[in-house]
Amino acid sequence: AALPSLVPPFVEKPVVSNVTDSSATINWKTNIKSYGSVAYADEATFDITKDNPYISEAADTINKLTNHELVLLNLKPNTRYHFMVRSFSLPEVVGKSIDLTFVTEALKIQANVGNVTNNSFKASWTTVEPTTSVVEYRNLKTGELVQKSSETKTTIHEIVVDDLTPGTSYTVNVFGLNTKGNKISIASSVRITTSIDITPPKITSL
Repeated sequence: AALPSLVPPFVEKPVVSNVTDSSATINWKTNIKSYGSVAYADEATFDITKDNPYISEAADTINKLTNHELVLLNLKPNTRYHFMVRSFSLPEVVGKSIDLTFVTEALKIQANVGNVTNNSFKASWTTVEPTTSVVEYRNLKTGELVQKSSETKTTIHEIVVDDLTPGTSYTVNVFGLNTKGNKISIASSVRITTSIDITPPKITSL
């Protein structure tokens, strides 16, 4: 009874959160206090034919816990990663999860929002890989949120938005989905204000 248990810790299914273009947080629980580690590899280097198909590992071998959290850093953007969590009290008795995956976010893009008139503007941007094109804009007076999009995947994007209200401020976001279904967006929204139409009407054929 004084010997440590030779039964490996039970590992609940891990949860992936806070995924960015270069990091991800892995959380999981065990039924007993144990050390924790996460083995991981990107899709290109993951080799299922090997005893250990993962090339990297993050670990906490100082604290024995039942609620585990490890942050994976220096990841590649827009990349699928395989990972497995491992928990142990003794190095020879290891509880493991199944192989799971997540996809890091793509790098943020820069957008040019210009040609602002009293009722329209043009948004243009480029992406490294082909994506759909979406312009999302919010009327700051009414709060109305509208999207204009194109499902064609391309690297050069240009969308003209019209039928806007003169003399009104809007916040504008652009984004798209790549072939992996990963959202590629700008770092922060752009604010524009439509001009006021002060041109008097012309009277003809009086």
